[in-house]
Amino acid sequence: MVDAAGLAAETCDWLKRNPGELYTPSHFFGVAWVRHKIVTIGERHDEDAQRAFTAAMVRHWGGPQVGLALEIPAMHQRNISNYLHHGGQFKLEWFTRDPIYMRILRAARETETEVVAIDENHSFSRVSLPDGRTMSMPVGGYHRDDHMTNAVLTLVRRKSKVLILVGMMHAREAYQGKTPNLGSQLVQALGHRVYTICAMARRSFEDPFFDAMKSAFGSRGAIAFDVDRSPLRNAQIKDVVGRSMSWGSICDGIILFFNR
Repeated sequence: MVDAAGLAAETCDWLKRNPGELYTPSHFFGVAWVRHKIVTIGERHDEDAQRAFTAAMVRHWGGPQVGLALEIPAMHQRNISNYLHHGGQFKLEWFTRDPIYMRILRAARETETEVVAIDENHSFSRVSLPDGRTMSMPVGGYHRDDHMTNAVLTLVRRKSKVLILVGMMHAREAYQGKTPNLGSQLVQALGHRVYTICAMARRSFEDPFFDAMKSAFGSRGAIAFDVDRSPLRNAQIKDVVGRSMSWGSICDGIILFFNR
């Protein structure tokens, strides 16, 4: 396994030798959107950059024939639908207290984009990770990815394009857990009509790869490139619970937000 700093150096060198492979996030997303039925943005839930970017993409690309699938429990669908059709105030739920998430919903309402809350209903609990950090994990909801997949495939049947915003553990196209996740099930069902983007922003923990990429390209504010065409394709990465897999099996493209 190549160390993160060495992988970043190799990737930086490749991008500098092939400047045509380096995109702005908006241009990169637009190319993926035109070429694919589904574009998935995989996020970290404690970062705002991906959600702000999603709101901007919905405002630009959204419309009546577009569906937006969000990792929100299905029990909130009625509130969301009422807001999209009638405006007004939400019953106070967690996503209404997040101004960036509300920016997404406002963009959907303005563009008449249908929003579907695709997650299974569940509660949350804080758990410890191997590196000492803690994160919020669902209690119950053991069939979340199956529920999400069914919801997305239903949406796909009535919309010409679908944008998905979920956590990267659901979005990634390969999964080594006990049950297939959303991304791997969508690829199995729809093949190359699905394009998955791993979106990364400022980290609350040490990340040598991100830090090295920021050192090389931080003045640009944000960059994007295709994983399959880059040195990342076969490089191994470990997820938050220590499972190892290649970047190329996780996602198709990557966006790095440096100034968020």
